[in-house]
Amino acid sequence: MREVVLAWHTDAPVAQEIDDLCEQVATGYLKLVEESEVYARWWRDGGERFALGS
Repeated sequence: MREVVLAWHTDAPVAQEIDDLCEQVATGYLKLVEESEVYARWWRDGGERFALGS
């Protein structure tokens, strides 16, 4: 199990770009999921709900 945590100061320069950064991280992660046949199958078969806690 892995947990990804992004943290920043609200007055940091990156704070203005955080929505874009979070989207890029999510997109990159999903690309890794799809590049692995086994992981992609697990993701589709319920792994997404487990990983995202939904």
